[in-house]
Amino acid sequence: VRMVKFLEEKHPDYAAIGCKNVTSEESNNPEKYYFGGTYKKDLVYRGIDVKMIISFLIANKIKANGKKKQFVDIRKYKDAVLWGAEIAGERLPLSFYKEIEIFLKGYKRETAKAKRHGGVEDKAADPISTTLYRKILNWGVTGGNTFLWFWTLTQWNCMARGASVAPLALRNFTLGEDSIKCKYDDAKADKEGDKLSVKNIYANPLDYRQCWWTAFGLYTALYINEISQTGNLFLRFGSKENSASLRYQEQLIGIIKRNRNIVEMHIRVGHANAYGLRKGSATHATSGTTCPPPISSIARRGEWSLGKVLQVYWHFSEPGDNYLGRILAGLDPSNSRFGILPPHFTLVDPMANSHIDCAMNILYGQLLRSYPEAKALLLRGLANIAYHSDDLIGVMVNNPGHEFTKIPVLSDHNLLKELKKYVTTEPTENVLETATGIPPHISLSMKLEILLEKCTSICESFTTQTESLVKTIKEAIDEKAWDSGNITGDRLMKELSKFKKDVITDVRKELSSLKRDGRDRNELSNNQDNTRRGFDPNGCVFTYNGKMWDVPIGFQFPRRVTFREGWILWLKGHIVSADGNEKVKPFRKIKQIRLPSSELKNKYKLHWKPLFLFLEECEEVNLPVDTRQMSENEINASFLACISFLKDRVSYCFQDERKEPLKWLISTWSVKIKRSSIEKFGNANDVLKLPAPTNRNASRA
Repeated sequence: VRMVKFLEEKHPDYAAIGCKNVTSEESNNPEKYYFGGTYKKDLVYRGIDVKMIISFLIANKIKANGKKKQFVDIRKYKDAVLWGAEIAGERLPLSFYKEIEIFLKGYKRETAKAKRHGGVEDKAADPISTTLYRKILNWGVTGGNTFLWFWTLTQWNCMARGASVAPLALRNFTLGEDSIKCKYDDAKADKEGDKLSVKNIYANPLDYRQCWWTAFGLYTALYINEISQTGNLFLRFGSKENSASLRYQEQLIGIIKRNRNIVEMHIRVGHANAYGLRKGSATHATSGTTCPPPISSIARRGEWSLGKVLQVYWHFSEPGDNYLGRILAGLDPSNSRFGILPPHFTLVDPMANSHIDCAMNILYGQLLRSYPEAKALLLRGLANIAYHSDDLIGVMVNNPGHEFTKIPVLSDHNLLKELKKYVTTEPTENVLETATGIPPHISLSMKLEILLEKCTSICESFTTQTESLVKTIKEAIDEKAWDSGNITGDRLMKELSKFKKDVITDVRKELSSLKRDGRDRNELSNNQDNTRRGFDPNGCVFTYNGKMWDVPIGFQFPRRVTFREGWILWLKGHIVSADGNEKVKPFRKIKQIRLPSSELKNKYKLHWKPLFLFLEECEEVNLPVDTRQMSENEINASFLACISFLKDRVSYCFQDERKEPLKWLISTWSVKIKRSSIEKFGNANDVLKLPAPTNRNASRA
């Protein structure tokens, strides 16, 4: 397009014969890539005058700031002409190849000389190093940005362009032996998708931050509403194709700027962008070990061309891709644990287990109804969530208001305990038996490690035996002296220590007995007193600053909570300690006066109470006294009753289903159900069902 415009402006006589109008038939042919009429004109490739193309290149080699373009930018115009001729089915004159190469060779020397004086604009992305990549993952996790975390992992593991990550959907993923396989629909150089390769993505049981499987399980649970509509992981319904990659780029640049001082120690901040992940993962794969995966496998994963001949013979390079996938997952190829299997359920049919079935329905029920074929993928995600749950809960506890608080399974300590019983990284017969992508030197490393353990054990045995021999001789001498009526210092200390230990044990037993008796005597009266004061005896109370509070110090309500996420927290609360013993009671039991700051009080008053107290007016909701014991089916039933109640009382919110009201945040809903909003925007039926106004909410004349 730029060439055509240049020729029409600067060389109109040549443009009259060297450019052509695109016919409607060509425009509508997807194999011609005129993008539905966007491009109206094209070059005439047969007999093209190379001097006109060189004239264009000369005119465009200097940017507005006076610096030269990089050589690769100018070379791409030549590539565009070659590609255009191939698609058009026209043959370029031989003079084109000869003269364009002479020009490019000269321009390459020209830019090399200009670089010495800073005369070439350099905006190429720097490869993001492995260390910086891990820091970005950590910033994404601790900052509660699961979107940035999961996208970063996907782009690194697939060694992909952002344009290849954005359209990925559930349909692009299938199960491998011990991997998850990803295959694009198309690629930059293969729009038909005929030559695309399968990319094996592995779990990392040793570091949850680098584990794609764990991030996949959490991300799909958090964005289940969006994914259930289309199956797309990143593209939202009705959005433009490049919107997801732009959103990621903005968030990545934002996190890099916030951590500028650290990033500067690894790459140039002005050269940091998403494409650096593609460069960085390729660099890591080839330089992280002196025994790297085959170059063919690296080229295949990155969708780089090997040339037509090599492409034919090296098309099936999956064993090398398995090895490459493990390296990109963050596993160390020099460590004997490189061949570790991913966390998986030990059951042949996991869904037959009531606990696993319950967890799957809690996290992915809606998604499974829309895409039942994704069950196996989601089971692998759930197994990794359970395996890494201690670390994930630690993140949730240490970062109040974190996104993970919206994952119900992480707040159900008993369910997690049951899930962990069935998760392992050991080979499991008829489930997951063989590790793939293991180079021969790993087997040798494992044997050496066994030998080292045995040698260490033998050395420790000698040390223990020597110590035991010395101790035995010493005790024999002491016993002989004691029998003879002589008191040694060691024997006296031994007798006194034994006496001290016996006394302390007896005292502790007595204290425990007294405490137990006290609790038994006061239990009934305390429960009655607590009930009178509106205190929940089963919830945790946190004491600090000389007072009792319903939330721990530093607590924050989760951010951007959807209707369903909020309803679960309203009924169940969530844990706030790594061991699961300390919990914030169901949010419906929180007393506003027992929140420690005005910020928390306002959020609870304005975002949580209006909506959910409004919903509790519904008789069909019928909540039990202890809502924490509600099953998933009971929660679903109450949630559906809430939706029916809203459709009846604020039907105006559902008149335009395109607005997708069930995806609104609770803060939006709390505004929509206000009396003033219903009177202003509601229809006659909504207004008619409003309760009688009180002195507080009656309209003022």
